[in-house]
Amino acid sequence: MISAPNLLQQLNGNRFFMLLLFAFLLSSCTVLKPSGNDNSSSKIYFPENGKNDTVTDIVKPDTLEWIDIEKIEEVKEQSDKESVDNSKDFKESYKVDILIPMDSYTVVGNLEDIEQSSTNSMLHYYAGMIMALVELKEKGANLVVNVYDAPVDSDRTKDYLAIAEKDKPDLIIGPNEKEQLKRINEFCSENGITIVSPWKAIPNSAGNNPYYIQLKPSLETYFEKMVQDIDERFNADEIYLVGLDEASSRSRIKNIQSIHNKNISLPKDYNTVYINQVTLESENPVLKQIFSGAGKRKVIILPNWSFRDEDFLFSCLRKINLEKGSYQIEVYGMPIMLNSEKISYDLFKSLNIRIVSPNFLDDTDYLIKEFKSDFYKQFNVFPESEAYEGFDMMSYLGTNLIEHGSKFDEAIENKEIEMLTTGYRLLRKNQEVENANPEVNSSGYFENKKLYIIGFENNKFVKLR
Repeated sequence: MISAPNLLQQLNGNRFFMLLLFAFLLSSCTVLKPSGNDNSSSKIYFPENGKNDTVTDIVKPDTLEWIDIEKIEEVKEQSDKESVDNSKDFKESYKVDILIPMDSYTVVGNLEDIEQSSTNSMLHYYAGMIMALVELKEKGANLVVNVYDAPVDSDRTKDYLAIAEKDKPDLIIGPNEKEQLKRINEFCSENGITIVSPWKAIPNSAGNNPYYIQLKPSLETYFEKMVQDIDERFNADEIYLVGLDEASSRSRIKNIQSIHNKNISLPKDYNTVYINQVTLESENPVLKQIFSGAGKRKVIILPNWSFRDEDFLFSCLRKINLEKGSYQIEVYGMPIMLNSEKISYDLFKSLNIRIVSPNFLDDTDYLIKEFKSDFYKQFNVFPESEAYEGFDMMSYLGTNLIEHGSKFDEAIENKEIEMLTTGYRLLRKNQEVENANPEVNSSGYFENKKLYIIGFENNKFVKLR
């Protein structure tokens, strides 16, 4: 079950989170000063002792156990069968640099201001990473972690690269801003360093760097998942693409039609309906093209993904609900529908809304309950979705770093694994088509292709596929 929007956190919890922010500031206050080779200068805040500790000086075990032992063992068995001699990539310890867009330099020391800023989300993400690093440390991982504040609106790339050039890390996570990411990626490509983009899908930043890993699926990947699910269950005659009568919407719809026609042997476009916001606000019927003719099943695709389209999506769903009559409806959409405060659960239930999402949080799962309890004990607040994402990202990368070495991407290519709320399945961008040419195996960047179809059934969100 996906949680409803979070209420205002308890005051004492927020105070503790402010302490976490101040600890972050202390640990990153020397961000622009080279750390040299002294591992003791690489620190991250650990809540169990309230100090900035080094994640190092621990003997590396032969096998790293993990919270979801079944899935890790399954991946390990597969990797044993397809073993590759990557011993040159294994080290006694690994240096990990995290460039997180905390924007701490612009934060006012006020609880309400923090709650309304992107810093709050990043604090939860940061806290989730800490939880993962604590577990990795307890399991014997030998990591040296440097955490840097990399604000989106303040470019510190040049200063960071001066540090990385002297003391090259094995793995760089981030940054978030497009131009910063491009420059860091160029550095990683030249030096053979694995770089991970966890927050944004910016394909143009990747180039042809085989060390680049894009953990957030691209918009096209969302469309591919959506189209695959629809084409397996419905005929093209039953499907309607609905969009605003404008260039960007027409471009998205054209892209979806192209993906669909690649999936079927005899190309046949979905039906298309273009409308405008003014028409949606009127009391007159505007969807006669959909709700007429033979057949009782109708599938409506709303491919809008930006919060700029929130009003359109709400008005469109309201109109569909009013005009659908006795037709059996399924509406497919993007994660914005889950995050919108305007779209009620009643609409999800009435319209059988299906969401393509990279995450699914099942509150009934004992691992989720355990994480939520541990998180509250450590930080005195309940975790937001970003905390689970930060935990999943760090534990996924950390586990693979220890088990497969610094060039772990090749070892886990096309291997599917699910963490607490996030699934991962890395494919090279130029190999996403089945039976692609194996000769291009060593070029192109990796993208996470794992997505879920989520629906609202029995008054709760469930993972359908």
